Amino acid sequence: MKDIVFDGCTEVLLQDIIDSSPAKDSDVETALQQLPDFQKVCENQELCPKGELIRGLMCRNYLRDAVQRMRKKLASVEQDGAINGIIETTEKFVETIGEETEAERAYIVVRNLVIVSENIAEQTRRQVLPVIPKQPVQMKSYHIEREGIREFEEITGVKREKKLERFLQAKLPPLTAKQECESRYKNLFFNVLLRLIILREMEEGVQK
Repeated sequence: MKDIVFDGCTEVLLQDIIDSSPAKDSDVETALQQLPDFQKVCENQELCPKGELIRGLMCRNYLRDAVQRMRKKLASVEQDGAINGIIETTEKFVETIGEETEAERAYIVVRNLVIVSENIAEQTRRQVLPVIPKQPVQMKSYHIEREGIREFEEITGVKREKKLERFLQAKLPPLTAKQECESRYKNLFFNVLLRLIILREMEEGVQK
């Protein structure tokens, strides 16, 4: 059991943004301060077993969902063997028990999916109706641009916000509180990951 590393997945990712950014980001710092209270709200709504939200269970479930949504998208195109290999490896990595923390695992998984999204965005055109044969998509590049981020958001249904704290504020009636917590935490999780990926891969010039 010593090889199993649990961490405050979303908290660690938020702290990574703060540590990686050359400028102070008050929005991220505010989100980090307010997150524990939001997690208590989620626990009270029985969104997941007490404590598992922090340990990473919810985050890993979100990664599983993202991979499945990507598989559904890839079923509509003619993917090459390299893309298929990346998706299979990524899917297995979600379930791996190893040296990576949950935050590290989440970053690698989403980064892989964004790179695949980038290739989809670059090589396909929008179609109102299904086309036969399917549009081919090959693994031609491993860089990340805005188009790939937007494609990932569309594939996974992620809603991006400029202010992370908006996800920490209740918006819906109590009758839908559980679904609201689920939606807000999921979008917060992916927003934090995408912001960190953009910071590391684009704004600082890594693989730009």
